[in-house]
Amino acid sequence: MGKAPSLTASLVWNTLTTALMAVVACSEPEPLLPPSGAVDGCVNGQKDEAESDVDCGGICARCIDGLACETPFDCNSGVCADGLCSAPSCFDGLKDGDESDVDCGHACPQRCDAGASCDSADDCAAAVCVEGVCAVSRCDDGARNGDEADVDCGGSCSPCATGQVCEAPADCESTLCVEGACVEASCADQLQNGDEADVDCGVACQRGCGPGKSCGSAADCAGGSCVNSICLASCFDGYASGGESDVDCGGPCVACDTGESCSQVSDCVGGICELALCAASCSDQQLSSSLGETDVDCGGNCSGCALGAQCSVASDCLSGSCLNGACIPAASCSNALLDSNESDVDCGGSCPPCATGLACAEHPDCVGELCLAAVCAEGNCTDGVANGEETALDCGGDCEPCAVGAQCSVSSDCLSLQCQSGICFPATCFDDLKNGEESAVDCGGDACEPCADGQACQTSSDCASLHCESGSCIPAACDDGIANGAETATDCGGACARCADGGGCLESADCVSKVCSGDPKLCQVPSCSDSAKNGDETAFNCGGSCSPCPPLYPCLINSDCLGGACQAGICQPTCEDGALNGAEADRDCGGPCAPCRPNRDCFDDGDCTTAICSYAGHGLHCQPLNSCSNGQQDGSETDVDCGGPFCGWCTANDSCLVDDDCQGTQCEVGVCQ
Repeated sequence: MGKAPSLTASLVWNTLTTALMAVVACSEPEPLLPPSGAVDGCVNGQKDEAESDVDCGGICARCIDGLACETPFDCNSGVCADGLCSAPSCFDGLKDGDESDVDCGHACPQRCDAGASCDSADDCAAAVCVEGVCAVSRCDDGARNGDEADVDCGGSCSPCATGQVCEAPADCESTLCVEGACVEASCADQLQNGDEADVDCGVACQRGCGPGKSCGSAADCAGGSCVNSICLASCFDGYASGGESDVDCGGPCVACDTGESCSQVSDCVGGICELALCAASCSDQQLSSSLGETDVDCGGNCSGCALGAQCSVASDCLSGSCLNGACIPAASCSNALLDSNESDVDCGGSCPPCATGLACAEHPDCVGELCLAAVCAEGNCTDGVANGEETALDCGGDCEPCAVGAQCSVSSDCLSLQCQSGICFPATCFDDLKNGEESAVDCGGDACEPCADGQACQTSSDCASLHCESGSCIPAACDDGIANGAETATDCGGACARCADGGGCLESADCVSKVCSGDPKLCQVPSCSDSAKNGDETAFNCGGSCSPCPPLYPCLINSDCLGGACQAGICQPTCEDGALNGAEADRDCGGPCAPCRPNRDCFDDGDCTTAICSYAGHGLHCQPLNSCSNGQQDGSETDVDCGGPFCGWCTANDSCLVDDDCQGTQCEVGVCQ
C-alpha cells in the first residue's frame, strides 16, 4: 500500500484545482496529474479517502466519464451529474462546453432567452445580442425575429414592402403574397389592395365597380352612382343588374337585341323571348339573318321590302321584282321579254316557274323545283331537292315517308304517322297509332307495354302472355311451357297447379309443400317444423315420418298417434299418450289407467298408488304414505322420503329411477336435474 499524501501536498493540489475552475466553463479541461507526494496514493488501485473514485478525483487526477464524483473538479469533463462524471450536454442544467449560457447558444439547438449571456445574435431566440446579453425582439431591432416574416416587418409588425419575404397575405402592404414574396398590388390580382375601392375596381384601376361593390365616390362606380359607400345599379354600368335580363338591357332598361337574355317578351326589341333568349322578329328594327331578311325587317321570311330596299329574290320585294339586289317596280311576266329577275322569258324568278328544259337560276324557278346545270329538270324522289309533292327533301307526298323532324303536310308524310304543326313528331306509346317499333297500336316493341291477347305481335316479348304464334298474342295457359299470366313459375302457381319444391312462388298456395319463403321466394321442401300439413304428415307437423300426433288429431295408422291408437282416422286417447284425456285423473294415470303417484291430481282413493286422495292446497291430490316422512330411505323410495310410487317428488340432485320421481325435472343417470 502506497504512502499517504502529506497535508502540504493536499493543500497545494486543492489550491491548484480551485484556480482552474474558470477553465472548466470555457473549454474541455486537460487531464491533471496529482502533485508531488500524492502519486503513490493515486496509483494504488484503491479508493482512498481523498479520492471520489479509485485513483481519481479529489487530490488525484480527474476522473473520466462514468466514474464517481463529488464536485465538478473531480471530472475531466468538468460535469458531475447525479454523482457521476458526464460529458457536457445541452440538457444537463449546467453552463458547460461551448454554451453561451446554461444549455443554450453556440452548438446547442436551443437559442437563449432574453437576459441570458450571448456571444453573437445567433445565440439568441430573438437573434438580438446587445453587450453580451440576449434582448427581446422588437419591430425596429434590425433583425428578423419573433413572428416577423422579414426583418422588422410582417406578423405583428407593420406589413412588408414589395419584394420582401412573406408567409401570408397579411404580411404584405399589397396583401398579395406569391411564392413567399410580397408582390406589388395590381388591378388583376383578385384582391382589394392599393387604392382600389373594391376588388380590382375603382378610380385607381380605371374600371368602374359593379352594383353592390364598395365605393368612395361616384367615380368608383360603373353606373356613376355611389350611395352609402355602395355602388348602385344603372342601365349603363356594363353589368346585368337591377332587374335587367342582360347587360344594360331588358327590365327597366332599353329592350335587348336578338340573342341577348330575356325573361319576358317586353325585354326584347322584337317582342319575342324564346328559351330565355331574344329571338329575331320582323319588327325588331334589325337586319336578322336568321329570318332571311334582306333589309331591316323585310324580305326573307318577313313581309316584302319597299322599292329600293335590298333583296335577293323577287319574293323579297312588295313589287315582286328584284334586280341587281334592289327591289324595283313590278315587271310583267307576259311581255315576251326576259326582264326583271326572270330566269327565262316570262318565267322563273318572281314569275311563274319555268317548264322542264327552260333556263333557271335556282330550284324554285322550275315547275319540278329541280334546276340542274341552269336548266329545269323533272323532279324525282332521289334528286336531293325538296320538289314536286315532297314535303321535305326526297320524302313525303308521293315519295317515302319522312323521318322525325322533317316537314310534313299529313300523317302519311311521316314514318311515325305523326304530323303536328307541319313537323314529323316521334311515335309514342299513347298516340292511338301503330307506329315506331310497335307490333300493334301503342303496344309491343322495346319501348311500349306488351300487347294483350289477340293483338298483333312479331316476337313473344311483344305479348303480355309472352306467347306469340302466327303473328298473334296467345292467352297464357298452364301447359304452354312459359312462365306467364299469374303463374309464379313455368306452368305452375297462381291459377295453375301448385309448384314443386324449388319452384318460384308468391304465397304458400303456389306450392305443393304449402311453404313459400326465402329471397327470392321459392317453394320449400316439406319439413316437420314448417307449420304446414305437407309431405306424408297426417296433421300439421305430426304423423307419417314426423313425430306422432296428440289425441283427436287425424291419422292413418297407429304409429301416427302418441298413444299408438288410430281409429276411424282419429288418434284415440290412451294411458300412454302423454296427455290428460278420457277419464284420467291426471296425465296417463287414475281412472281407467294405472294409479297416480303422490302429488298427482285424483278424484278418489282408487286413483292413487297410496289409496289416499285428499284435499291439499288447491284441489284433490294423491298423498304419500306416513313412512314417507320418517327421515329414512326405505320401501320403494329412491331417496330419503321421496320418489317411488308411494312418496312425494324428489328435488334436484336427489336419486331417482324415472322422471316421475322428480319434481318438474328429468331423471338423468339416476339423479334429478
